[in-house]
Amino acid sequence: MAGGGTGAPRFPGRSAAILAGGRSTRMGSNKALLEVGGQGMLRRTAALLRPLVDDLFLVADDPAPYAGLGLPVRPDVLPGRGALGGIHAALTHAAHPRVLCAACDMPLISPGVLELLLGADDAADALLPRVGGWPEPLLAVYGRGALPAIERALLAGRLRVVEALAGLRVGYLEEDRLAAADPGCRSFVNVNTPGELEAARALAAGKRP
Repeated sequence: MAGGGTGAPRFPGRSAAILAGGRSTRMGSNKALLEVGGQGMLRRTAALLRPLVDDLFLVADDPAPYAGLGLPVRPDVLPGRGALGGIHAALTHAAHPRVLCAACDMPLISPGVLELLLGADDAADALLPRVGGWPEPLLAVYGRGALPAIERALLAGRLRVVEALAGLRVGYLEEDRLAAADPGCRSFVNVNTPGELEAARALAAGKRP
């Protein structure tokens, strides 16, 4: 299937989508293509996911910046609605009923965290990591059963992911399990500003930001 690795995937029957549709207004340039640890953020996430799933794609309205990645690019179905719109597009376009969604601006994702998420035998409509008591909806697994509620929220202008999931079956991966796979839970570091980019680069280099 589109975008998967060349060998048998570790988690067949799972899709993965990298959400690359943000406008990067605080960064001033396309943050998905910026390098942390000598590698573009989006390219690194794609490399981690390729051997894990047989259906990997990007969600972005403009495919041109990502032409060299060798991945299909799927547009938002309801444009201009932020991260929740990206999750909606991922569920709409995915080949399988469960899809891992990863934001393009998380440069320190751990393979172990991806494997925890993809390997969870969970019938919930969404499976979210929880770090410091807060859910992390932009590195999480969503089931197609969540699609109607997400679409209703989008059409009503309710764009916060956690609010859109209210009333659905939501499971959580708690911090102790996440930390066993990723000490410090650095997978959930995200980069929106030049200052955050420099801090992430310091972490990738093993320095204190």
